[in-house]
Parts: sequence; structure tokens; C-alpha cells
Amino acid sequence: MSRDEFERERNEEATVLFNKLYRDHHRPIYAYLHGKCGCSETAADLLQETFVRVWTNIHKAMQIPHEKVRFWLFALGRSASYDHARRSRIRKGMEAPLASVETLRAENGDPATAVREKESLTELNAAIRRLPEKLRIALTMHAHGGMTSAEIGSALGLPAGTARYRISEARKRLASDMRLTEQTKPGNEVASDGK
Repeated sequence: MSRDEFERERNEEATVLFNKLYRDHHRPIYAYLHGKCGCSETAADLLQETFVRVWTNIHKAMQIPHEKVRFWLFALGRSASYDHARRSRIRKGMEAPLASVETLRAENGDPATAVREKESLTELNAAIRRLPEKLRIALTMHAHGGMTSAEIGSALGLPAGTARYRISEARKRLASDMRLTEQTKPGNEVASDGK
């Protein structure tokens, strides 16, 4: 086999592996990055950056044992997110829309209902952004990435029970936060007897 044939075969193997890694892992990595930064557009950019790093190191990926590949991918994603945070230093304007007004209109056709649903989603997104990062990451990996607590734990280097706790705690805090939001809206004040 000539050197050119060897390189061509190796590049074909690299392409097949890269496509498999992307197909099998892009959703959970995106969910992790979304939880990390709180912005769907930034998470998509970071996902792209992560897989650029995967391609750059694809020959290293060929040497990683199968059971450690996901951990390696998450480490690349974590590194991309840290680099992004260092470069931008902008974390205050995080927006994580779960649905657009256009999507809501398409689903129910009623603009007034779409606006109410958009307001509810905006409140939910704000509540999610207020969660501590560890809880926010676990919740988005579970809800958006479709990962089990065992998968989340494995990806983050935590016991599955810790991942379950973080998901549960995030849900409790969101429920509490959303109830408080409901009670403090104008016209929904709790009556006080002066005590």
C-alpha cells in the first residue's frame, strides 16, 4: 500500500468516526453547552467549536477507548465554553428561548394566546437562568438533551445520584420561583390582615 493510499484510507476512517461521534453525541453535548451558557445561539456556536476541535484531534479520538469517548467530548465542550467565556465576558444577556412567537402562532393560530404563552416561556427562561449553574446544566442536559441521570453523571464525572439530586433540586426551585412570580403579579397579591 502506498503512502497516498494509506493516508486516504486513514482519512476515510477519520471521516466515518467523526460522523458517528457527531450523530451519537451532538444532542447531549448541545444540551450541556446550553445549560452552561444559557443561550441557544451561543450553545450552537460552542457545539460547532467543539466539533471543530474533535476534527482537529480526530486521530487522537481513534485511540480513545469507546467507554471514555463521551467524557472526552464533554471535556472538549467544557474547554470551548471556558474559552468563549474568557473571550466574551458577556454573560448577563443570556437568553434561552424555548419557543418563538412564530412557533406558538403556528401551533395555535391565536396571537393573544401566543403572546401569553411567550410571556410564560420568558418567565420560565428567566427562572432557569437564575438557577445555579450546576443545577441549570443538569436540568438542560436532562430536559433538552434527553440524557438519563446516569449519562449526565458519567459525562460530568458525578455519581448518578448527584445528577438526579441536581435535576430534582432544579425542578423544585423552578416550581417555587414560578409560584412566587404568579403571586406577585399585579392583581394577584396575597391579602394581608396587617399581622
